[in-house]
Amino acid sequence: AEDLAARGGRLDPAVPVTPEHRFVEERCTVDGHTLHYARIGAGPKVVLLHGLFGCKEHCFELAAGLASSYEVIIPDLPGFGGSTDFPPSSYRFDAVLG
Repeated sequence: AEDLAARGGRLDPAVPVTPEHRFVEERCTVDGHTLHYARIGAGPKVVLLHGLFGCKEHCFELAAGLASSYEVIIPDLPGFGGSTDFPPSSYRFDAVLG
């Protein structure tokens, strides 16, 4: 994926910078592990998940198309992109279901 920061967080430089067209990159901590994600748009929330061996940038084109109607959240899954790997024990069903 191209460096969005160099283009003001936009996929298409011709699109004006508005909250609907700007990707905001953020991080959160879950049980001591970092999850990196991007958000774009406003409205009801939609979460897009990338495929195995992918990263959030693979969803940016689709997210940009949805941003006029939705707030799209695109995480880097644990161990991919900017997210740290979670320990194998955290992937067990009893750990996920709490």
